[in-house]
Amino acid sequence: MPSTSGSIVGQSFSPSLIRPFPKAGPRKETGRGRKKRRSEILTDTPVKLALEEEELWVKCVLCSFWAHQACTPGLTNFICHHCDSD
Repeated sequence: MPSTSGSIVGQSFSPSLIRPFPKAGPRKETGRGRKKRRSEILTDTPVKLALEEEELWVKCVLCSFWAHQACTPGLTNFICHHCDSD
């Protein structure tokens, strides 16, 4: 008796056989890139001093971690939010 389904037994079926996936277009250019800087180990060097002058930093008096001065309440004895939560 002939098969009425019209398919071949044993062949796998995939939707991509009927309609293939579209190819992706080229990537878009955003025009704005990252600010390029070099990676350095900053001890007491002129580069570190220049960076500290460029962006004002304050040091936590408990753990000695650094934070932007603009992100802090402006106190002279700064305590970071990690130490303050204890």
